[in-house]
Amino acid sequence: MLFTIGDSTVKNKDRDDEMWGWGSVIAGQFDPEKITVENHAMAGRSARTFLDEGRWEKVYKALQPGDFVIMQFGHNDLGDINVGKARGELWGYGPDSKVFKMEKTGINQVIYTFGWYLRKFIMDAQEKGAIPVVVSHTPRNKWKNGIIESNAEGLGEWTRQVALQTGAYFVDLNRLSGQMLQEIGPEKTPAYFRNDHTHTSRLGAELNAANIAFALRNTDCPLQNYLKPIEKKTYLLAQEKPFVAMNGSGFDFNTSKNYNTGKPFIWSVRVPNGNYKVTVRLGNKKHSGSTVVRAESRRMMAEPVETKKGKYIEQSFIVNKRDAYINNAQTVSLNPREKGITRWDEKLSLEFNGEYPVCESITIEPVNDITTVYLFGNSTVVDQDQEPYASWGQIIPYFFDQDIVVANHAESGQSANTFNYDKRAAKALSTMKPGDYVFIEFGHNDQKQRGPGKGAYYSFMTSMKTLVDQVREKGAKPVLVTPTSRRAFDKNGHIINTHGEYIDAVRFLAKHDSIPLIELNPMTAKLYEAMGVENSKKAFVHYPAGTFPGQDKALADNTHFNPFGAYEVARCVVEGIRSQLPELATHITDTRTFNPATPDDPTTFYWPLSPFVNVEKPLGN
Repeated sequence: MLFTIGDSTVKNKDRDDEMWGWGSVIAGQFDPEKITVENHAMAGRSARTFLDEGRWEKVYKALQPGDFVIMQFGHNDLGDINVGKARGELWGYGPDSKVFKMEKTGINQVIYTFGWYLRKFIMDAQEKGAIPVVVSHTPRNKWKNGIIESNAEGLGEWTRQVALQTGAYFVDLNRLSGQMLQEIGPEKTPAYFRNDHTHTSRLGAELNAANIAFALRNTDCPLQNYLKPIEKKTYLLAQEKPFVAMNGSGFDFNTSKNYNTGKPFIWSVRVPNGNYKVTVRLGNKKHSGSTVVRAESRRMMAEPVETKKGKYIEQSFIVNKRDAYINNAQTVSLNPREKGITRWDEKLSLEFNGEYPVCESITIEPVNDITTVYLFGNSTVVDQDQEPYASWGQIIPYFFDQDIVVANHAESGQSANTFNYDKRAAKALSTMKPGDYVFIEFGHNDQKQRGPGKGAYYSFMTSMKTLVDQVREKGAKPVLVTPTSRRAFDKNGHIINTHGEYIDAVRFLAKHDSIPLIELNPMTAKLYEAMGVENSKKAFVHYPAGTFPGQDKALADNTHFNPFGAYEVARCVVEGIRSQLPELATHITDTRTFNPATPDDPTTFYWPLSPFVNVEKPLGN
């Protein structure tokens, strides 16, 4: 059973289409054969009056172990405390209380903070074995200087803090629905409200209910198991418009005008966290095409696909989509450069590029119980967001069949210890399952750490061992990768070891703990030496000034790869997989073998530039 409690914005429908609360439509998000929804919300109530009138007592008595309670208050909670309607509470979420004499009855009454009443409901529910879900109050249709009202620092924050204190699940509905209403603007938002700025129409109620369901899917709350399954859906691009969260899909990053013009375009769809099979139908009835497909932050999914006029080719691949949320108490500590990018947002994004990119339709369907290859690492592994940088982690998905999905959690500037500290490992571990693989490559930034206890066989070894143990505890398979060589030549044209003892420390741990080891360091050294001192620059970010927009200085980076270099290193990793992980190697689709001593010709490598360009060096350089 699912019980909902709250005020008029949750209450059942009233007066035809004038007042619909999301509680009147939330049942439509759930499988009726699995769960029943009972709405106990009442108009005009605050958390305090909902308790004082005995409404909570009725719900409390009906609760059974395993039931759920979704609660949302806030609209009536900051009013008068002892005069007029007398339904307000003390501000905040602490334990404070104060005695007030009620004007209407003349009786003294102890009044607590807004958060105290929420805690009462939560703890009572938990006592009965039920599972509480706390929701921040719905946004109002109130605008100032083109910005919709938000209570993120007041009631919204108090609600979140109470959920955090009590271990209840939290849905920030004020933020989710507020973002959507902000997108459509003040001219169109009245359709989502009726008569005033607070009470929603059926359209507004459906919007709020859908956002609650969307948020639940992105948590580990058991209530998500009762939601209707996400259905396979096909999108016809000729019917798509610019992306807004309200519509759920569309052309993104101001590229809608590029569709069917021969220019690159990006299409996004709002989906919960998870793995998705993406099938693109490439072709156009009026144009021949040459199309490259990338996912999220420039992950390589398909090499150029040539299509004749009126002919179509379908290609499918698996994409991992995630956000930074782990659980009520934890989120990934994103650095400023990661905020607002496609790796951590609420969308799955596809980039269509090439000489003349064409796509008729895109089909998206969720995929469960697929083997995942997680990547832990730094800027040499991460999905680099912008040209001209690239890393092997964003190329490797191209080499796997549809039985494998790559979840790249690497990030620029990371070390083995900060990867845990920033909750990046915790994020991956929250979805990791037995049989998955975890490739771990660190060293570049670890060796820069100085101070007591630092060093290859001290803090680095401890941090690497911790990651390995965490992975094994989940039943997954750790794979160690020695760090990529830097482009540092001696006078004889040989690569200098710039990593000191850190390479041997990785080897020691692999041997000591019987962990498969991919020797990427010597393979990349051999690769650069084969290319030569000058020609090896073509694998790195070495470009004269003016090559890219906003680039007023020459780029000479001997650590970070360009797309060609990332591709070559990815081929090295593939050979390591063939050598060390034969069971995983059965899922490699590229039948060619690769010898780093005979690298590919960079002039034959094709990588049309993404619309995203930033010549600022990655963190940790």
